[in-house]
Amino acid sequence: MKLTNYFYKLNIVVWGTKQLVIAAPKETSLLALLIIVQGLIPAFSLFIVQAIINWVLSPEAFFPLGLVCAWCGALVLGTVISPIISLIRINLNEKALTHCNVLLMEKANSIEGLAPFENPELYDQIQFLKNESARRPLNFVFIITGLAKDLITLSSILVVISTISLWMPAFILIACIPHAISTYWFEKQTWTDMLFRSPESRRLAWLSSLTLEERFSKEIRLFGFGNFLVTRYKNLAKSFHDAFNTERWEKSLRFVSLSLLSVLGNILIFIFAIMHAKQGTFTAGAVVIVLQALVMIQLEINGLIQDFGMLAQTMLFFEKFNHFLQTDFSYLIPKKVTIPPDPFPIHAIHFEGISFSYPDGRKVLSNVNFSIPIGKKIAVVGENGAGKSTLVKLLARFYDPTEGRILIDGIDLKEIDLKTWRQYLSVVFQDFGQYHLSAGENIGISRSSFDPEEIAEAAQKGGFDAVATKLPLGLNSMLGKEFGGTSLSGGEWQKIAMSRAFFRDANILILDEPTAALDPKSEHEVFQKFAENTENKTTFFITHRLGSVKMADWILVLKNGELIEEGTHEELLAKREGEYAYLFSLQADRYATQEMVLEPA
Repeated sequence: MKLTNYFYKLNIVVWGTKQLVIAAPKETSLLALLIIVQGLIPAFSLFIVQAIINWVLSPEAFFPLGLVCAWCGALVLGTVISPIISLIRINLNEKALTHCNVLLMEKANSIEGLAPFENPELYDQIQFLKNESARRPLNFVFIITGLAKDLITLSSILVVISTISLWMPAFILIACIPHAISTYWFEKQTWTDMLFRSPESRRLAWLSSLTLEERFSKEIRLFGFGNFLVTRYKNLAKSFHDAFNTERWEKSLRFVSLSLLSVLGNILIFIFAIMHAKQGTFTAGAVVIVLQALVMIQLEINGLIQDFGMLAQTMLFFEKFNHFLQTDFSYLIPKKVTIPPDPFPIHAIHFEGISFSYPDGRKVLSNVNFSIPIGKKIAVVGENGAGKSTLVKLLARFYDPTEGRILIDGIDLKEIDLKTWRQYLSVVFQDFGQYHLSAGENIGISRSSFDPEEIAEAAQKGGFDAVATKLPLGLNSMLGKEFGGTSLSGGEWQKIAMSRAFFRDANILILDEPTAALDPKSEHEVFQKFAENTENKTTFFITHRLGSVKMADWILVLKNGELIEEGTHEELLAKREGEYAYLFSLQADRYATQEMVLEPA
């Protein structure tokens, strides 16, 4: 079992090295050649020094010019080659980092549904990769090249030592084994413990970030709980670190005990070398080289131990990286090859016995049935948590229903090509994105088109045109102060999201309660503008407020995940004991207070 595990680890190292070759084949090849040369230089110099010492103690009169030139050449080569290797490493680092991040982005982009981002185990994996991808590929370049160089140097020195005594390399290696094993497992186990305790680590990181984030700054200062956060962080950090320190001390005692065995082995080798020199078995040059080699080998062994220790940490990243890239997420949202004709003549959408539970087991919808003719304005209403947004996620096929079917003109949505189907949808989500791009790019990304005239038209439909005129470069202005762009208010970002939805020019448009933070009057104005610019399109208004839904052709009322009523505004109000009439009456006073007069569209 352990042997299989070692082969698996070796495969991960090979796979990681392969990514370097793919990312930068020229740099990798040249770096490999230079690393070999750099690794051989110490052993070559050692061999030359031995020959020079023997010449000094010999009766020969001729100056060893060739040996001196060879030693000087090795010195010059070692000096020149180091900065060249550093430069190539930097170039390789940049390309390797780009390559790994592109692989992660492409893999994440290939996930069609939302389940991996809401599954705790997969979420931990994704967060780990996101946080570590900025440095682990860079570490791997330095570690793997350092490891190769140390192995070459160690092996070549042992070859030089073997010319003096065949048994000496074996004894030296045997003496180093206890120290190497203890250090390697100490480093590896410590990192593994850190990884297994990632929830505590993440909680500490979360607490430490709260006081540094703008969105929390107002409440922290208003309510004055900054010191509470500092105290909570200190207490958690102390218990966290105390637990680790106890384990580290226990491991350190085992580490020291094994390392002392290596020290004893080196002492014995040192004594043997002296005794053989006394007996005349070794030459003076051989004795000096053995003693110098002991120091050099110990340094190389320490370097190898450090390399292997860091490699163990980096391998955990590459294991998860490789596993993530190889994971097949298609089972979550199966793809079909049936591609509808273009244009797809959609006439009706039918939810048939739809029930849905999230991956954590939370049931949100139960046996929902309704039919929607295309070209109508539909309002989906209900209290928070009724399942309104989940209907949107199912219609966009971020999830498949747990039970039931969504039929598009009688065709199961699962049988329609997913990419083609989503081209017919445009959604303004409740948590719409605020991208640190230009204003025009924020709008144009909805269909990866950046025609200035079309973007300007979409901005006018979404109400962002007035905002754009105040920006330094209009629609070309960068947004988001994090990278030096212009900061927008929540309402202005909302107009960007509306413009982005209009730019999509889709057949089915969905407004998924993005106006929850607005007052009812402002929400009504947003809904009204959305309705005016979506004539002859199917439009869904998702809201828990009822003052803006008179404009809808049909209203669906959800409660506790069930569709309990449907009809026009007038029909539902006529059911005086119904849920819609009850909720509308509760909210009517608030509408009046804010002087809202909502006339039917």
